[in-house]
Amino acid sequence: MAKITVFLVGLLTLSAMLASYLAAYAQERRKLPGAREFMLICAGNTLYALGYIVELLSADLALRFWAIRMEYIGLAFMPSLFLLFALRLFRNRSARPLELYALMAIPLVTLVLVWTSPFHELYYRNPYILTGGPIAAFMFERGFYFYINAIYQTLLMSAGSVLLFILAVKTSGRKRLQAFTLAAGSLLPLLNGLVYLFGFIPAGMDTGSLALSLAVLVYAFALFKLGLFELLPAARALAIDTINEGLIVLDSAGRLQDLNRAARTFPHFAEAREGEPLPLPSPVSECINRLCAEGTEAAEASLLDSGGNERHYQLRSYPVYAGNGTRQGTAVLVSDITEKALLIEQLDTLARTDELTGILNRRSFLEFGALELERSRRQRLPLGVLMVDIDLFKNVNDQYGHDTGDKVLVKVSSVLKDMLRSIDILGRYGGEEFVALLPGADARASFAAAERCREAVGKIAFPAGGKPVSITLSIGVHTRISEENSTIQEVIACADIALYQAKNKGRNQSCVYTLL
Repeated sequence: MAKITVFLVGLLTLSAMLASYLAAYAQERRKLPGAREFMLICAGNTLYALGYIVELLSADLALRFWAIRMEYIGLAFMPSLFLLFALRLFRNRSARPLELYALMAIPLVTLVLVWTSPFHELYYRNPYILTGGPIAAFMFERGFYFYINAIYQTLLMSAGSVLLFILAVKTSGRKRLQAFTLAAGSLLPLLNGLVYLFGFIPAGMDTGSLALSLAVLVYAFALFKLGLFELLPAARALAIDTINEGLIVLDSAGRLQDLNRAARTFPHFAEAREGEPLPLPSPVSECINRLCAEGTEAAEASLLDSGGNERHYQLRSYPVYAGNGTRQGTAVLVSDITEKALLIEQLDTLARTDELTGILNRRSFLEFGALELERSRRQRLPLGVLMVDIDLFKNVNDQYGHDTGDKVLVKVSSVLKDMLRSIDILGRYGGEEFVALLPGADARASFAAAERCREAVGKIAFPAGGKPVSITLSIGVHTRISEENSTIQEVIACADIALYQAKNKGRNQSCVYTLL
């Protein structure tokens, strides 16, 4: 046996073993994009390599024909499978049935013609074995359909390579290297086919086995060194780059493995590099690291954008597993919920404030009042309470209309806010009644505040019905001392009693609560 034959048989045996292992490896990960197609390509390569081994070792023409038939079970379909593989990665979805039928039609015809070759001359003409060269070569004249199949396979391999190169250009980091490696591996059998088709290879020499063996080595590099089918398939970049949410993928060591275009718009993330820790300082980065460290599923973070506006983000983490079930890292989906947060804030404001005047409504005032009452008790501080009522407000509504009455309420609430301190709490208690809490104000200070408010409102002339109308206030004043153990409702009730004392005395005055 010639040395070159021994070399080729050894090379093909290694190629078949490696291709078989890659096929089994891909089969275990068949649920990942492209894994099933890759498995079939490797299985076809195994059949081709084993068939060519039999062809090299046989001196009988009939046995060689049988070996060639076995080779074509894999060889005829490999270009179609390669294009399906590239399409699966590029589009991130499986081929439709019609696409499968179209791509497999010519390979099926090729397989039938090769297997029935002794009965026609459409593929092989006048086959024989050429001896005297480095190897005993299978020789034949090319039939008409041989060229159809060759052109078809060349077009499919070219299309698949172009798609992988486009995929590489559109992605980045390790995904780009994966796509470039797969595209480069596909160029080896493609170029070999072109050289063979145009007659640049000596007669009887089949270098396709060598090209496919080298391609298998390249694919093995992509599989094991670059992690194809492991953490994040390269094709997913096209899909995840179209979503509005940011997607950030970390490995088990907390190093960045992938992020989409939306994630790169986050502050400090534009220059993030794959293989390195997340950029700091950033509330989003800190939140992601906390999610990974604590194993929690969701969190929220806020930060300022380049314009100084506050943005709110919701983060959800998902574990990423390899095909064998081992955890490879964490994927974090980051959603911009700023509009939702602002809407909730607006709804909360609406729920807490009076729609007409913009100050606290009764329910919210009582909630804040209870907290302020407890704080004054702990700190042993007095707490002043003012119960304010617009005198004869019903007459304003009856004589000038409710629109004028609403304007009076708005103006009075505005004047009260101006006359009170920033730490004081003002609310609309109901109708034309207002209530205010004055933290730390004793009886003297509370009464002074009441008089200040009453006098300020009394100086305002409200336009109504073409003439100015004066408004007066009656105010009840009560001061709770720290030793008292009373509720906010009880404190307000005391101020309310003082208010009615002011009304009974003729209105437009402030009265301090006294026990009757």
